[in-house]
Amino acid sequence: MADAKPVPTYAFKLPPAAPRSFYAKAFGIGFLVGAALEFAVIKSNYYEVMRQSEARRVAKERMALDEGLQLLEEFEKRKREGTSTSST
Repeated sequence: MADAKPVPTYAFKLPPAAPRSFYAKAFGIGFLVGAALEFAVIKSNYYEVMRQSEARRVAKERMALDEGLQLLEEFEKRKREGTSTSST
């Protein structure tokens, strides 16, 4: 055990903090890029297309739900008619 070499310790230094102007520039560039993308999306009418697509999807789901409810009502009606005729 006396011959065991000690584990070297490495001291990692953190890089120096960037100046505030760097963060301000990065924020400004990110904001401008985001605003430009949003402007392009609005001008390309993408939101209108998505709104119509979502409305179509919801309408199809509601039609399927209404159709299922009608089938359920018909089933319950036939079930009531079947039990009332068999009990008489």
